[in-house]
Amino acid sequence: MDQRLTSVIILGLGFMLLFTAFQTMANIEQTVINSIKTDDPTFTGDGYTSLAVIYALLSISNWITPSVLSKTGPKIAMLLGALTYCFFIVTFLWPQTFLLYLASGILGCGAALIWTGQGMYLSKCSDETTISRNSGIFWALLQMSIHLKLV
Repeated sequence: MDQRLTSVIILGLGFMLLFTAFQTMANIEQTVINSIKTDDPTFTGDGYTSLAVIYALLSISNWITPSVLSKTGPKIAMLLGALTYCFFIVTFLWPQTFLLYLASGILGCGAALIWTGQGMYLSKCSDETTISRNSGIFWALLQMSIHLKLV
């Protein structure tokens, strides 16, 4: 098998695993937060606000990440971005309002890194004749995370 195709498959599998965890967490975030509020009335975090912070900072950070990637390259950017997803999920082990929003903000910036890095890496692993195939393979693997989170 071609090395570049193998790289695309590994990329897709990595994203599938990461987004199985994140999408599961995002879907149950408000329920978990409501449970935390029952146990700790001082906790005032909100899952919908957390997700709004994530996507607002993702949108803003997308203007900056190409410059960052020119210095780090796509692999380092994707690694840093993936670590922010892990950090966000882990913060639910120590539920605190400021930590929820801090992790949401960090994740928003990290999401811009991982997605910009993914596009750059996918294009590096492709040429004119393989870009459609490689994009299809990547997205098929990524979308499997939707089904895996249901298990």
